[in-house]
Order: sequence, then C-alpha cells, then structure tokens
Amino acid sequence: MPSHPWRFRSAVTLLLLSVISYLPAQGQAAQHQTSQPQSPQTQPVYESATVMRATTRMVLVDVIATDRSGNPVTDLKPGDFTVLEDRSPQQIRSFNFQHPAEVAASVVSTPGVSTQMPAPQLPEHVFTNVPAYRAAAPLNVILVDALNSTLLNQMNVREEMFKLLLKLPPGRPVAIYALGEKLQILQDFTSDPKILRDAITHYKDHAPQQLKNPVGDPISQAFILTTLPSPSSLQAYLRYTQDAASVGADQRISLTLDALQAIAQALSAYPGRKNLIWLSASFPLALNVDGKMKLKGDAAERNYEPQLARMADSLMSAQVAVYPVDARGMATLSFLEAGVAARHPSGGGYTDGSGVGLEPVASNLSDELLAAHATMNTLAERTGGKAFYNTNDLDKAVLAGMDDGATYYTLGYYPTSRQWDGKFRKLQIKTARADVKLRYRSGYFAIDPTGYPQKDPRLRAHDLIQALSLESPAATALLFQARVLPPSKKTGNKVLVDFSIDPHALSFQHGDDGLEHATMKCAVEVYSDKGVPLRTEASDVSTALKPDAYQQVLRTNLPCRASFNLEEGNYLLRLAVRDERTGLIGSQTAELSVGAEE
Repeated sequence: MPSHPWRFRSAVTLLLLSVISYLPAQGQAAQHQTSQPQSPQTQPVYESATVMRATTRMVLVDVIATDRSGNPVTDLKPGDFTVLEDRSPQQIRSFNFQHPAEVAASVVSTPGVSTQMPAPQLPEHVFTNVPAYRAAAPLNVILVDALNSTLLNQMNVREEMFKLLLKLPPGRPVAIYALGEKLQILQDFTSDPKILRDAITHYKDHAPQQLKNPVGDPISQAFILTTLPSPSSLQAYLRYTQDAASVGADQRISLTLDALQAIAQALSAYPGRKNLIWLSASFPLALNVDGKMKLKGDAAERNYEPQLARMADSLMSAQVAVYPVDARGMATLSFLEAGVAARHPSGGGYTDGSGVGLEPVASNLSDELLAAHATMNTLAERTGGKAFYNTNDLDKAVLAGMDDGATYYTLGYYPTSRQWDGKFRKLQIKTARADVKLRYRSGYFAIDPTGYPQKDPRLRAHDLIQALSLESPAATALLFQARVLPPSKKTGNKVLVDFSIDPHALSFQHGDDGLEHATMKCAVEVYSDKGVPLRTEASDVSTALKPDAYQQVLRTNLPCRASFNLEEGNYLLRLAVRDERTGLIGSQTAELSVGAEE
C-alpha cells in the first residue's frame, strides 16, 4: 500500500438519485440469486443474514441433528426446537432445512469439465463482485495453511489432498485457499476433481521464513534435545527456543485472523452454510473460555479479543463453520521414550541433579499438543464445526467434515436483548425429541451492528487496506457492479469509475427529518499491471432520501463515482465499497488500459 494519505472528496448529500441505466439492478440480481428453484428439501430463509437494521440483527444458527448412530435426523420441525440465549428464550423467526442427498444424486459430472455455471456476460468495461457460482449443496472451502505448518507437513497435506480428490463425490462444490505469505485462492468453487487437483499441483507458495520458528516444530526441537551433550547446553537451548518461539508470532496471529476474516467476507453473498476445512499443523493462539487469547510462549497475556470478536462475527454472519484438521497426523514422541533415549549418545537423560532432563521436555511437548487440540476444539465449537486430530487419514477427515456439514437446519431469531456490549453470548438449543443429539455454534459476540464508527480508527483503516489489496479475495458482503472507463473527451479526459451498489445490505437509518440516511465509502487503489501500488482514491458519500427516492433506490441501485487522472499504460484497479455504519465491505479487481491521448 502507498504511504501517502487518503484523498477524500467532499461528502455528497443525495436527495434524489439517478439510476445508472447501463447496469442491471443489483437488487434484482441479488433476488435472482436466491429465488432460483430449490430442491424439495430446502426451504427459503425469510431474511438475509447480512441485512442489518438500526436497532436489531438476525442471528442465524446452523444446527446438525443426529441419532444415536450418528446418522442425520431429517424430519424435525420448527416446533421441535427451543432456542436460549444466555438462558433467555428466543422466538424462532426463520427456519430452513438443507439435505443435499437428492441434489447430489441428480448431478451429472463429466471428467475434465467444470460444473460451475458460466459467469454472466457483462458489458464492456463492467466488473462485479456478484458470485457466479450457484450450488444447491453446502459449499466447502479447504484452507491449506503453510503459514502455521512445516514443509514436511505441507508435503503430507498435498499427498492427502490428491487422495481426497480421487474420492470426491459428484456434486460436492469445493474451493481451495492457501495461506502463506498471503492468502490466495488456488481454485474457486467447482465440483470437478481434475480442476482441483491441478490447483494443488501448481501451488508452490510456502510460509514466509521470517515468520517461522527458526528452531522448527516441537517434534524437531525434541529430537535436537536428545543430541545435546550437557545440562548447561540444554538449559541454554531451552532459553533460546523460548525466545525464538515468540519472534514473529504477532504477525502470524494477525495474518491468520485476517485470513479467516477475509474468507468470511468473500463467502458472505453465497447463501447457506459454508464449511471451512482448515488444514494446519500449528495454532499460535490459546483461547480462554472467556474468549480472550494469549500468545504461546509469552508470559504476558496480549489482548487479541477485538480481532477475535471481529473475525468470529464475520464467520457467524457469513454462516461459516470451521473444521480444523491437524496436518501433523498422529503426533508422537516415541524417540523420547526410555528405551530410545538409552541408546542415544546422551545416555538417555541427565542425572547430575541439575533438575533438567528429557522427561519435563516430553511433558511440555505433550502439553503443547494438548493445548493445540483444545484450541482446535474451541474454534470448532464456536463456529458449529468439528475438529479432527490424531489421525493419519487426513483425506478421510476432510471428507468427514464435508459430510458432517452437508445436512443441517438453520434457525433464525432476533435477540430479545438489544444491549450490544460486545460480550460473548452463549447459545443453547434443545429439542423435545428423544435420542436426538444437536450440535451448533456455542455462541456469538454481541457486536453492535451499527457501531462501526466507534471502532478503533486503526482497525477501520486496516479493514479498508485489506479490502483494497490485490492479494485479498473479492469481498461480497456488499454487492456491486462498476463501470471503469478510460480517459476520453466524454469523461473529461479522466478515468471514471461508476459504482452501482446493491442497497439491500446497506444500513439505512430513518431520521427525525423523515429521510432515510446512509453513509458509504467508495475507494479505488491503482496498481501497475505488475501489482505495484501507485495511488489511492476514495470518496465519502452520504445519502438523505425522501420516501419515494428511497423506494426507487431499493428497486435499482445506489450510485457512487470516482474520477482521477492516469498516464498512458496498463493498470489493475482494486475497487471497494464499505457501509460506514456496519463495516460491511465489497471489493473486486478490474483491469484498465489507458491509451495515448488523441
């Protein structure tokens, strides 16, 4: 990102908005997306999770119901459920059931041919972040985590992924993301295993060296310990590893949390549940029961709660359930056992009374594995997923995660408590049906849906910077189309970017003046065709709409314009729009070629 300050234009008050005639109405596009014929098993949700109001928000909870044998229970009705939030009963306002069995059976998959629907044909110079993929079955995202995994673990994950893709059932939509120096999409949603295998084959990115622990993973460290010649060298090594473990940990945590939030924002516009299967060998965070986190290996607890709350809220709003899978497989410390250590040149341990030996080292490493698995369980419970560890069959674990999240109920309610204090609210869902086990997210953070202006300005700036990065996936919490026109006499020899924004996810507030108020930010980051950032343009837009103009906007789009000068050349433009009251963001990348002036 460039270091120069933002260039803001004056805020515009729009009393009556003209309709941008060259674009189809985004509201209509969004309605078309969710009103397509659905399978007999799927009932429509009455209101979108991203539609927020000034005084309330709908909470959606996906519920997996199984019988004693672990088989899905498919005949529950709304009256069979009771929803409690912090022990207070809630009224179910929406009910949806997803069972993809017949959908999957009806899909005919041709090897080598993608089942993704073709992207809609857009006019020249027009770009959109409206998802092109349509699926009746729940979507699955596989996150290959190189940032928190060793090279050996990454190789194992790749082999297991190939095995998995040979077994992928037809009609199972999957996207593959990778987290290393950056978050990137290796393959967008498709149910074609060949396309997915090609994406894994060509992935070569690895975790940044400066963010890794230079002494390696716990197993490698333990092996080194068995070669040390004396207690003093062991003590020195332990001090070194403790210091090294904290180097770059803050960056790893920030990158990991940012990646999870970016994935949630990218999946926001896709209806229904999304299963995020996270293949990782290390979790740098220890989550406490109260939602706070502390850095492993650091005596002082650092407060990551704001970042955790934002990430968790984004996952909840996008209906994303996390399925952590331990890429280490069966992690053992067999070489620290007495018989192995006795055959080692070190003599099997230290017995000179120093109090330092391999037994406490083994205990510490075992504790670290247990802590990592506890964190995996907590992440899964918080989001309604399931953790998999202590297994070498990673392909089976991934398939089990997909199967687990394929059949579910979605319950929606408006919380009776309107006190948005940011605290964690515990959910409890019961059923009167005997022998039925329910699994669902453990709760959510009561973040004020319209309290974004009160958040730390640095976090708000970080959100926009991330959205404007070419490396981030396109965010879909706010849908838009944009026409990008090169300089000409008609444009006043300036580049024009005309946004057309779907107003249905914007937070309008009815004012005492009888008008409907909303505030947005429209931004453009200009890059060279090589990805070098060059400049930033941003506009604040305030609307104050009379009732008839407001209804007209809901039927069409909300416009926003950016204009600026560019020299001859080829460029990449990162486009972003943000609701300044809720923080919802939409983003997409556009291409632009500026020719010589006539």
